[in-house]
Amino acid sequence: MRYLIVTPDDIGSRSYIPLFYAYDLITKALIAVGPDILSLGKTHNKNGICIQQELNDLRPFGITECGENFLIASNTTLYKFNKKDFSLIEEVPIQMFIDTHQIECVNDTLYVANTGNDTIGIHNKEGSVFFCARTKSIIDEPPYSISTYQHNQLHLNSIKYNPENNSLYYCLNNNRNKDSDSEFWKLDLETYEAEFIFSGGKHAHNIDFFQNNIFTLSSKTGELLVYDVEKETKSFGSIVDPNKLFLKGMRKIDDNVMTMGVSCHKKAPQTLNSCAILSLDLRFSQLELLFEIKDCFRISDYIIF
Repeated sequence: MRYLIVTPDDIGSRSYIPLFYAYDLITKALIAVGPDILSLGKTHNKNGICIQQELNDLRPFGITECGENFLIASNTTLYKFNKKDFSLIEEVPIQMFIDTHQIECVNDTLYVANTGNDTIGIHNKEGSVFFCARTKSIIDEPPYSISTYQHNQLHLNSIKYNPENNSLYYCLNNNRNKDSDSEFWKLDLETYEAEFIFSGGKHAHNIDFFQNNIFTLSSKTGELLVYDVEKETKSFGSIVDPNKLFLKGMRKIDDNVMTMGVSCHKKAPQTLNSCAILSLDLRFSQLELLFEIKDCFRISDYIIF
């Protein structure tokens, strides 16, 4: 593992917002900066601050590896970059919607969490269909959102592929009842049948797997939640003070190490020195600082390769 690429969540906080920051984990150096979203012509500057005004405004979020490239989802636009020199290759022509979150590339298929209308976009050479989390069915054309919260009832924000059972796991956060627990579901990619797994955590982000456990971040409480699928039990571990810091972004980087993104909470004083990637050795429950990020206020997502 040599490189860390972070998508910043700094809309409304500063004037210059690139699609990504790339770092060398060994030298700790910033080695590449993505295109400024203002230069791409889809976000606006008001009094020196980047703001969103229209449906196609950019907000860097989901990022995933895809062969020799990596992809970044930013509302209605998907960008492809070269992993070797971090250059922009193209805009990928698929149908996306506002408030996109995580993306997954599995073989020749791309899965997109369209949070704004509670669907998962399924895109490949054969075309595109959408899994609707509310009806638990495949549809050809999802509703088009004229605002982030018009159709965003379940807030489908996290997806993760599990090769052991060829399933896509996804997380729902009920926007109509923000005090309710997050829900975790499994979508069988052969039959497109959805199965409820468990509920737990508050305002959860991200999903990953280790042995027979499902890991997620309970962002509202600052905890790591581990669900034992076999025993159907939940355990929580406190990671950060949720009044000051916010957990978002999680990647397992080898068989035994889980990493987590930590950002300045939006309600706390803003500082460029509060983002970091933590590493947790799953064998010894040892939590350490892996990398400190000084270039953005908050992390949307990241990859390590």
